[in-house]
Amino acid sequence: MKNLTLKYPHLISIAILFSCLIACDEEDHTIKKTEVREAAEITLEKHGDIISGSYIVTLKQGSAQSNMRTMKGYANRQAVAKPLMHEMIKRAGLQLNQLENVYSAAGMMGFSINNVASSNLARLKRMPEVESITPNRVIALLPSYCDLYPWMDACSSEAHANSGQTIPWGVTWVGGPTDMSNSSKKAFVIDTGIDLDHPDLNLNTSLSVSFVGSNGNDGNGHGTHLAGTIGAIDNNIGVVGVAAGIQLVAVQVLNNQGSGSYAGVIAGIDYVAQTGEPGDVVNLSLGGPANNSIDNAVIALGASGIYISIAAGNAAQNANNVSPARVNGANIFTVSNMNNKGWLANTSNYGNPPIDYAAPGTNILSTWLNGGYNTLSGSSMAAAHVSGLLLVTNGNIQINGYANGDPDGTPDPIAHQ
Repeated sequence: MKNLTLKYPHLISIAILFSCLIACDEEDHTIKKTEVREAAEITLEKHGDIISGSYIVTLKQGSAQSNMRTMKGYANRQAVAKPLMHEMIKRAGLQLNQLENVYSAAGMMGFSINNVASSNLARLKRMPEVESITPNRVIALLPSYCDLYPWMDACSSEAHANSGQTIPWGVTWVGGPTDMSNSSKKAFVIDTGIDLDHPDLNLNTSLSVSFVGSNGNDGNGHGTHLAGTIGAIDNNIGVVGVAAGIQLVAVQVLNNQGSGSYAGVIAGIDYVAQTGEPGDVVNLSLGGPANNSIDNAVIALGASGIYISIAAGNAAQNANNVSPARVNGANIFTVSNMNNKGWLANTSNYGNPPIDYAAPGTNILSTWLNGGYNTLSGSSMAAAHVSGLLLVTNGNIQINGYANGDPDGTPDPIAHQ
């Protein structure tokens, strides 16, 4: 898979890959890739930074993890892990209220803490069970292409009413919708949440969770849009998704303004690792500067048999510089964005590896807030198509040609049922 490298001179953020509407083929490019990249980099300078005094602590594989190896269930594992983390917090001279998240899944045991003084940090570093300590960072929504170029004709779409049902072009391109309404499989959307009351989505609200102090209900729209492409119900209204009617689980790690933290994203991955089953799918349409803590969590999740679809990024550059898009591993797939003429989008990241597939991501109609519908573009949307395909094919995605205009010279295979 590829990851995208973005410059963050005074701020480094994991960012949701939230692009906009670009409707053009290779011959009609009106914005040079270099201009897109430069505009994105300038805008990124206005986003997040290292969170002062906040850290992600990863523990070595040890006896505590061995004792939990056969234990099932997120709540059960958290109940065992938290006292262990509390003991470490106290030994470091910290207060329990400085503990933010506890990670209890196999392969990613650890915790995140805040307001840590340098003396306490030094104590933690000396503990023999500590594998690594990395600074926590802010996450924020990347600007969309239309934020950068709002005057472009393709940036004039409005939310759509749900009169009748439309099969979006991307769903048709990848092989059409498949009814998954009776499947026990689940699609976990680690994002801004999902509109929990949307009539076109089959939400599993009992499993939906928030790590930003909410209930998983989307106040931004990005996560809801992804959910519709993955699995909107075939019910004669709105749109229909690739894996139509699949159970959707909101794992909210970004708030309504699109901000959160690395630590929160890892907490979401940790939750899915202990709640999902082999054959389930996770959509990760977010990314940021290279980070081993996030990468290792994704690798551990894929090793458990859960499929992961990751957006390549929208910076028109090599994807090997951003996490988690750069990750390669079992059951992990990075996805680039193509338009409805089979050309790689101007803004799409590239690079083989890590990119595994191209998929429809430009001018994608899907579900939106308040039971509505909207059109967006970006590798986020492309990853959602592949999430649906992973569910429909049980990970055996086929290839239907190759995307044109790939800057790295190795065309990305187009994902299909």
